[in-house]
Amino acid sequence: MPVWITRENLHVDRTACPWLIRR
Repeated sequence: MPVWITRENLHVDRTACPWLIRR
């Protein structure tokens, strides 16, 4: 995960690629 990831980005990533987070 990139360092620039923030709380707001976290929720965005979940919707953008939930399969990636599940990994």
